[in-house]
Amino acid sequence: MIDYKLLEALATVTECGGFEKAGAALGLSQSAISQRIRTLEIRLGQPVLVRSPTLKATPAGQRLLNHVQQVQLLERDLARSIPAIS
Repeated sequence: MIDYKLLEALATVTECGGFEKAGAALGLSQSAISQRIRTLEIRLGQPVLVRSPTLKATPAGQRLLNHVQQVQLLERDLARSIPAIS
């Protein structure tokens, strides 16, 4: 099963361009964000981010980001069609 807190961290790191900014955006420490990314990579058995020279998703990370975006779109559509859910 996919842990969406881990995927949220991945998405926020890539959107914000760094671990510290992602932590601020999510109200977490940089260390907590780093731990979530590390946990995700351990569970997958491969890296999800390339950290240098610039931060970007690996092919596996990009697939996860695509999944998160699709889930967000589905949730938005569901909330619009059933307002009590939002």
